[in-house]
Amino acid sequence: KGQKDRKEAFGLALLQVAIKVSGSRGASANPVIVEAMESPNRFVQQFRYDNAPTVAEGGESPESPALKLWVQFDAPAVDALIREAGMPVWGRVRPSVLVLVAVESAGGRELLSSDDVGGWAEFIQRAADGRAVPLVLPLMDLEDRARLRASDVWAGFEDNVRGAAERYQSEGVLLGRIYEQLPNFWEARWRLLLEDGRHEWVDQGETLDVVLLAGVHESADRLASRFGGFTGTTVASGVELSVTGIRSLRDYARTLQYLGSLDEISRVDITNVNAGGVSFRVDARGGRETVRQIIALGNILAEDGQGGLNAGLSYRLLP
Repeated sequence: KGQKDRKEAFGLALLQVAIKVSGSRGASANPVIVEAMESPNRFVQQFRYDNAPTVAEGGESPESPALKLWVQFDAPAVDALIREAGMPVWGRVRPSVLVLVAVESAGGRELLSSDDVGGWAEFIQRAADGRAVPLVLPLMDLEDRARLRASDVWAGFEDNVRGAAERYQSEGVLLGRIYEQLPNFWEARWRLLLEDGRHEWVDQGETLDVVLLAGVHESADRLASRFGGFTGTTVASGVELSVTGIRSLRDYARTLQYLGSLDEISRVDITNVNAGGVSFRVDARGGRETVRQIIALGNILAEDGQGGLNAGLSYRLLP
């Protein structure tokens, strides 16, 4: 609880938040972020200490329970810091990715699932939470077992995998093929399938957890590169869009609140209201394509066709 230790903990927590918000591990080497870590108190809104669960030797409770520091930062101040560092600010709406990992062992090949007894599912989830990227592991219930096979993932049969993945409504699929080549030498071959193509890479390490962690981090890096925000130098531009299916004041308020909640949109103006719907003009960093991309990740508006490059975007409000 000493002031020096608390300051150091604040700095490390600020770095974790910077990595989450920017989507980039490069924050740890950015001089602006590193300097801010030396004086992190100005970004802290509130903090508290919670008791962390610990067990002493012999299974008995320790006399002095460990403490866990909880910190809440000033979000606008952190966003401004990241933009000052020349890094992008990635919004809260992020693509979900279904993780299909086949691990080969002496007992054969098996898919990691959300209820994996080996603890690997929890390990992957903790790593994904550290990057604020929603990674989803399959349930491997009867429905999954009828459609998902470790052999399909191992062979990289994309059509089979994509069909089975429709159940999870994810924006991407991460395929992993992991095996121990030699004692204490693991290799993971990864393939990230997105709407606009695939990304492949290989990770190697001494243990399974090393290559799993590397796969999660590389996936997050590539997702941030594809879906991430824009730097402070990116100028907001106006985008016209219309929304149909607005039949009540509640629908109108829901649509307006949704558009205003998107981090990439800085302003929302209403340009027209008629019986068929409402037209808006929004200011967004990255312009039209950013608006299209970020709305596609949500489940509030569905694209309802679009015109040429200079035409407005058209959506319908989902129930």
